[in-house]
Amino acid sequence: MKLLRIGQPGQEKPALLGPNGEYYDVSAYIDDVAGDALSDEKLNELSQLDYVDLPQLDANERIGACVGNVGKFIWKFDVFWVDQNDIR
Repeated sequence: MKLLRIGQPGQEKPALLGPNGEYYDVSAYIDDVAGDALSDEKLNELSQLDYVDLPQLDANERIGACVGNVGKFIWKFDVFWVDQNDIR
């Protein structure tokens, strides 16, 4: 199962990617691909949905960011130096 966010910035709808590249609207089941929608319980519920029962979205719509409602990212980047002479 692959989840996407389809639509213009700020108006993305949560969607499932179908077997042939179609986008299916799952906004009736989750508000966004974020927070509680990513819990094991909710992901299991979404995986049980039948594509045939879901509305299909326009395949030409923009694919948005992978998750919504992202706050701040804190990224620690350590840099260290190794002298080539120390490796020998």
